[in-house]
Amino acid sequence: MMRHALPGIGNNWLVLLKTTALVSIIGLQDMVKIAGDASGSTQQPFTFYLTVAFVFLFFTAISSALLKRLEVKYSLQTR
Repeated sequence: MMRHALPGIGNNWLVLLKTTALVSIIGLQDMVKIAGDASGSTQQPFTFYLTVAFVFLFFTAISSALLKRLEVKYSLQTR
């Protein structure tokens, strides 16, 4: 059953990670605000905004890798 449920669960997790209150756990809004303040004082916005983007991408990549490993684990049991 996990083999069939895991893609939907993973999709919902990534949607929640990107759009809802889980983002506040990561502090994405806070990180963007700090990057905006830092870029305003140094006149280098891409440096700070790219750093925030890579941190958020890191969390998404870790989640995707974990979900992929779970899919492989549960698909091997059906062979």
